[in-house]
Amino acid sequence: MSQFASSTKDPGPPADRMLVVPWSDAAGMAPMRLQRTVALALPSPFPAANRRVVVDRSVTTLWRERAENCQPIADRLGSRAELDLVPQMIARGASYQRQLALVAEGATLPEVVASLAAELEDGLGA
Repeated sequence: MSQFASSTKDPGPPADRMLVVPWSDAAGMAPMRLQRTVALALPSPFPAANRRVVVDRSVTTLWRERAENCQPIADRLGSRAELDLVPQMIARGASYQRQLALVAEGATLPEVVASLAAELEDGLGA
């Protein structure tokens, strides 16, 4: 339990880096027996460049308008090429379906794994 610091003794890290857990939960005790909290500070595992927040008020995520907003959102995020692959992805089916089809045809586990590796290497062109 030494990795936990009592929030009553030490203010600990900033709130955006805190995980607050009741002592009773951490100790496996009934929630009402102890009323103290603990904090564990963990740095973000993601590089700062990957934590960008983009707010684009020109689009919406309303379900009824999602289809017409996909292209502007993809353009804004620089992922239009990936969005354009969606029809091919739908036509090919899910990976698990292709794996099951290989097994139904008699493929061995190493052959299924080799097929997955080839898909990852070749992309949708395979």
